[in-house]
Amino acid sequence: MNFNKYIKIIQNWYPIMYSNVFKSFNINLYSIPIFIICLMCMSFNNGEFSFFKYCLIIFNLIICTCFSYFYHYFSHMEISYPLTYGYMYHHKNSQNIVSIILETIYEIQLFFLLIFLKILLQEYNIDLWFLDNWYIFLFYFVYTSLHQINYSIFHVNTIHEKHHKNYFTNLGPETADMFFCTKADDEIEDMRHFIPNVIIGLIIIYFLKKYWIKLDDNVQLNCKYGFIYGFAGLTILSLFINIFLCNEDLQEYLKNDLNSFCNKRENIKEIIKKKN
Repeated sequence: MNFNKYIKIIQNWYPIMYSNVFKSFNINLYSIPIFIICLMCMSFNNGEFSFFKYCLIIFNLIICTCFSYFYHYFSHMEISYPLTYGYMYHHKNSQNIVSIILETIYEIQLFFLLIFLKILLQEYNIDLWFLDNWYIFLFYFVYTSLHQINYSIFHVNTIHEKHHKNYFTNLGPETADMFFCTKADDEIEDMRHFIPNVIIGLIIIYFLKKYWIKLDDNVQLNCKYGFIYGFAGLTILSLFINIFLCNEDLQEYLKNDLNSFCNKRENIKEIIKKKN
């Protein structure tokens, strides 16, 4: 095994990653404490702050960040088409209502997928106790609302727009792009616009948890299976939409290609006539 090759990769990666992280800390100097306080609000157990619970939240956010990043990266690889063709459609038609709905379905599907995998493994006596449904919900609420509201409606910055120009850069979340060095350029995101999304997410979780506790075991069990059916339904729906969109683009491509061929043939005929 050529260890020098991997050492060189790490040597090239580390300065870029360190520089991005350092810049981000400077830019988000006042935002980071607010995020820390927000996470601390979820770390109370029976009225007492739990450092273990706080670390568990951080761990869940890291898992969700990596999962979303690599899924997004995979969805832009040709091997994933036509199953994820909707991403291509979204990038070409980002303001189209169909595109926005489809992208929202994808992001909700990611949330359902993680819960589905957790439930599925529990059936085989593999308990992923460290993955908390509420923390996963918070992450994907913030993730989806940032994309569909902050970036698509309010256009808070050009970070996400650059991803539409180069699919393998600025994949998001920002922390993953910094760590894996897939930033489009030197622009570091000011995360102040995240704060309302995080606070609203925490408020929603607070009331949902209060409602959830009041439900009896049978209703909670039905909700668990609801996630399974929900994931299956979203998967089938997105699959049909992807195939339909892929087929539409393919038909358009073939039509343009045929027209181009016919035009060339007519031009050749004209040239032959002139020569004769």
